Amino acid sequence: MHLLLAQIAEAENNREEKRKRLELFSSAAHEPRYGDMYNKYIALLEAEEFSNAEKAIEIAQREISNRPTPQSYDLLAWGYLQHGNKKGALTIAQQYVENRTYEPDAMYHLAMIYHANGMNHEAQHYFETASLSSFELGPSITRQIDKYLN
Repeated sequence: MHLLLAQIAEAENNREEKRKRLELFSSAAHEPRYGDMYNKYIALLEAEEFSNAEKAIEIAQREISNRPTPQSYDLLAWGYLQHGNKKGALTIAQQYVENRTYEPDAMYHLAMIYHANGMNHEAQHYFETASLSSFELGPSITRQIDKYLN
């Protein structure tokens, strides 16, 4: 619920409410009874909202230990990109994510990773693919995609 309310606050440009809701979610999601259930969301928040890419990478590595899926590797590649390791992000993305999942957030992350590495043709392809899933990605990411496509 807190994540949804944070998205609504973001759409309303209410940064204070968004931050409050994200912190409430993070606090609740870290409760031991949830185990690793919310690792994906926590890793994304650490990398994108709390500027803690190192923590996001740590969580992604734990996810890979638990579930070595393309989505888990996507979290790791995204964490690397947010940490400034764009070459490392590209290597992981190409080896473990590309052509292995078509989840909207992974498509967006692939686009951003390729863009960061100056591979604009590949980035364009993934931005276009991600744009087809604007409903799942939400208005904020859709605006970002639109900036790159226009």
